[in-house]
Amino acid sequence: IGPDSPPAFLVHNANDRVVPYGSTNLLMNRFEELNKPRALHCEETRAHLIDVMAVDHQQGMKIIQAQYAWLKQILSETSTSTLSPTKAPTPTVASEDTSLRFRVNENGRIIWRGCNWVKVVPETRCSFDGVSSACSATCGSSDVCEDTPSRLKVVRYDGSEVARGCGWVANKPRRRCKINGLREACRDTCGVC
Repeated sequence: IGPDSPPAFLVHNANDRVVPYGSTNLLMNRFEELNKPRALHCEETRAHLIDVMAVDHQQGMKIIQAQYAWLKQILSETSTSTLSPTKAPTPTVASEDTSLRFRVNENGRIIWRGCNWVKVVPETRCSFDGVSSACSATCGSSDVCEDTPSRLKVVRYDGSEVARGCGWVANKPRRRCKINGLREACRDTCGVC
């Protein structure tokens, strides 16, 4: 940290067992010595990693709103910018298709397909039950905040696949929403919309 360092908004878990809270205080003290804008947002969890899009919705919103308020204050104190937001933004996630294969009932036949299959004939395939919520980018349904009712092929730690639904994700959302492809398919459960 030196004279050319930018302002810093730090987030730390008070009970972090990997990086002690005192380390963050040392960092804050250094910013203070340099008279640099700084803020510290403290969470009361044990986790070392904070991913605002993967933590529960309320905790993520608290962090985003605290950061937004701080940035707004910094801009008003140090800038002549005409940017003047009036309220905290609602976090949005770009519309994304799930990378997972999902179960589809095509004319009475149960098949497992992915969003690349939907892209071939989206005007027909997006109308199949559960497809538009699993393939929100392809089907143009990013404004719909819902979980897909389809079962999904989830890749397990050993590389095998198992069929699971968003109800399974809801049992342990903090961990399971981090699994590749589930956030995009279980948008409501994972709090991405």
